[in-house]
Amino acid sequence: MVLGRWYLFLATILVPLLSYRPTIAEQPQPLPQINIAVMFSDHTKSPYAEMAQMAADMLNLSPEVLPFSKVNIIVKRFRETPNAIVQSVCQVLRKGVSGIIVSASSHNVQQVADTACQYNIPVIAPTATSPFLEGDKRHTMLRQLPSDIHQGRAIFNILRKQNWKQFAILASFTPYGINGVLELQFLATQYGYKIANVQHIKVAEPGSILNITSELNIIRQSLVRIIVLNSNGRVAAEVLEQVSIPSFTLVYMVCLIVNTDTTCFQAASAGLMKEGYQWIVTDGVTGSHILLGQGGRGGEAYFPSYLTGLIGTRPHSVEGVAFQNFAANYINSYMTYDGKLPTSPYDLTIFTRLLYDSVWIMGHALHNYFSRGIELYEQRIDCMDPPESRSELAFGQPNYWKNGTQLFNEMLKVRFEGITGNIEFGEDASPYDKSYDIVNFRSRSFEEVGAWSGIDGIHMTRQIVYQGGSLVKPSDVAQSLNGSHLILGIMMEAPFIIKEKGCVNGNGCYKGYCIDLIKRLSEDLDFTFELHESKDGRWGGYDNNTGQWDGLVRMLIDKEIDIAAVHLSINSLREKFIDFSVPFMEAGLLFVVKGETHSNANKFFFLSPFSGEVWYCILVVCALVTVVVCLVSKVSPYGKYGAKMHALMTCPCERCIRQRELTIQGAKSLAKPDEFSCRLDELEASSRDQLEQLSMFNSSWMVIASLLNQSPLEGPYCASGRFILMAWWFFMMIVTAMYTANLAAFLTVSRLHVGLRGVEDLLKQDEFKWGTVFSTNPELLMRNSVKSSYRQLIENAINVTNADQGYMKAASEKFAFIYESPYLEYKQQISCDNITDLISVGEQFHEFGLAFGVQQNAPFADVLNHKILSYKETGWLEALWQKWLTEGVDCSDNEVYRKKLFV
Repeated sequence: MVLGRWYLFLATILVPLLSYRPTIAEQPQPLPQINIAVMFSDHTKSPYAEMAQMAADMLNLSPEVLPFSKVNIIVKRFRETPNAIVQSVCQVLRKGVSGIIVSASSHNVQQVADTACQYNIPVIAPTATSPFLEGDKRHTMLRQLPSDIHQGRAIFNILRKQNWKQFAILASFTPYGINGVLELQFLATQYGYKIANVQHIKVAEPGSILNITSELNIIRQSLVRIIVLNSNGRVAAEVLEQVSIPSFTLVYMVCLIVNTDTTCFQAASAGLMKEGYQWIVTDGVTGSHILLGQGGRGGEAYFPSYLTGLIGTRPHSVEGVAFQNFAANYINSYMTYDGKLPTSPYDLTIFTRLLYDSVWIMGHALHNYFSRGIELYEQRIDCMDPPESRSELAFGQPNYWKNGTQLFNEMLKVRFEGITGNIEFGEDASPYDKSYDIVNFRSRSFEEVGAWSGIDGIHMTRQIVYQGGSLVKPSDVAQSLNGSHLILGIMMEAPFIIKEKGCVNGNGCYKGYCIDLIKRLSEDLDFTFELHESKDGRWGGYDNNTGQWDGLVRMLIDKEIDIAAVHLSINSLREKFIDFSVPFMEAGLLFVVKGETHSNANKFFFLSPFSGEVWYCILVVCALVTVVVCLVSKVSPYGKYGAKMHALMTCPCERCIRQRELTIQGAKSLAKPDEFSCRLDELEASSRDQLEQLSMFNSSWMVIASLLNQSPLEGPYCASGRFILMAWWFFMMIVTAMYTANLAAFLTVSRLHVGLRGVEDLLKQDEFKWGTVFSTNPELLMRNSVKSSYRQLIENAINVTNADQGYMKAASEKFAFIYESPYLEYKQQISCDNITDLISVGEQFHEFGLAFGVQQNAPFADVLNHKILSYKETGWLEALWQKWLTEGVDCSDNEVYRKKLFV
């Protein structure tokens, strides 16, 4: 009976409930309180907690966004260790939250997201920029800033716009510091920009002193004018301050791309932040510029003057209507948050503003979520259990938040105006508008001077104030070495380097072509130097058996010297191990031998000025002119013979007619008869008749007389004959002058001769031996030549100690000395040795350049090359070489040195 009554009671209660259908107004309402966790490092000094609470308070006062719910902020600080971060996330998840906002480094955000996203908890990252945060593993993470890929492109566009093509990178040795410049390095390589140096900063613990003296020293020595620094904001101020104090001497313009405050401190100490330098900083500094101040960071800080002129990139933001409304409310309420917020909303950093917008992103996403009539239940998550398990905290439900994916999708659809500008996201869960402001530090803050976007590129709107307040754009090319001290390696070889008599050591002991060049470079590039002779007395040869170098090349490889300041020959084998300056002289290989003197015992020595072929040609021309002159004189109607013949053929008188008939019949000649019965008649006829004056015999006599520089008695009467004779006289004048000059030279100068025409002829004879100085360029070139004859020559060559010994050996023995052409040209030019019988044979072969050798990737190479090239273009190097060719050396010094060679 009692049981029946209970059934009746339950029926009266449950049946109405099961049949009830609520109206729209009676639909299930949203949670009265929605929990949002805000997490950040316990080392940060930014007022993230206060700003998040202000955002929640203002959101709760906006019924148009959340009319039935209130946002509750759960603040969670964490130590920056993986275990501590995971534990902090798990503590938040156990309370049940609708989202987590993490304002920390990309590395810390990654650890938070890896834990929260597997349970479908939405994560918003206002500050994370790592390009490696994208992926399915973090499918519910939203970023408010573009990745460092886009910032790297913006920085590269600044460098490109300013035409700065050389820079170094100084980055913190953290994932953020390393990953933040990957895109910049990629673009620099792609477009041929030079990254001169990459240094990493080992970030110290907060409160400890950061010392990057060694890194700055390396950058200083690299002579770089653009430095890319990427680290966190705390480090930047210290580094920049270290660079600004002139305890380091560095005159080169530096563009430093900075992300940290400690960097500013040390950059200032090194004296790198005065006029002539330029620093470019990233959003780590531009977004938290208050950290650059001194004497009260976070409040009324003092900003050192060396910060003026910093250029940087800052996430694009617009102080529009939303910000103005926020600013009006901020002034009335900021004091209620424990006085930790700055007095002016304009002093809020971009990252603090982004955190404010993050809370509103959650509010708008919740508004869209509730507008769809979907219920929201926050679920407590147990990190000790996997997402697929049934959690006791969730009363047996799966251990993940089933509403998380839907809420995240609503976050992606959010569109509204925040205090940083328009809020809109793309399919990659990052801002749709990937753009940056180009800013310039002036007085107390960064001011916008341009903009960059991934679509439109870079656009400058204002004049940039460069470091030190200068309006003149610095150059990225170092103009001097600014007092650097260099160790220079040398080898003795006149006229390039000559050691003074009786001098032991010191820069003043040396003179020569290379010494003059070094002194000029030292004055123009502002550096000091110290000369060191080669330790083993060798230039730099390669041993194929040991694979080792010797001489100056070895010293360069071992970094014992900075420059091999000698006329070092450029070849591909050396260039694998060292670098070369631009060549200051072109050269090649030659060889000299002692010539033999001709004997003048030949009785026909007077024929020696001309070869036999020339004499034959003269005789042929002589005979030809004789025939032509004779024929022209007889045929021309203006000649004596021709005129009489023409008159006889044309005169109409009876006598002439009769004479023509007799001439035709052969009874009478135009000339005088061949025979006379009377001797007197014959003499009278010869004196009267001049028709045969230019017969073949007389013509030959006249031509030969001209050949011997004699004047004939008679010449041609006709103009054509005289013209031919004038041409003959002109020809003979030239021949006579050449003959006279050659004969004089032959009679006054003894000619030298050898039976060789080129270096390869040495292999075909037994009279001369040959050799060169080993461990020098001639040996390397010939030993590695593709021509087998050159290789055979060097295999059978004699090694001489030095060039002077080889030259003297060639003068005293049957020895062919193979060496570089400038040296041989110089030795044959000077007269100290009194050697006049050494001659160079054949043409120059194996051409190459002479240059200074430098260490590979030497920072001063570009500056050195630029200056040497300017000397070459102005002709100064050629004038210097001519000076040493004409002035030579002190013969007394040279004689003493030559005697030492054979002691």
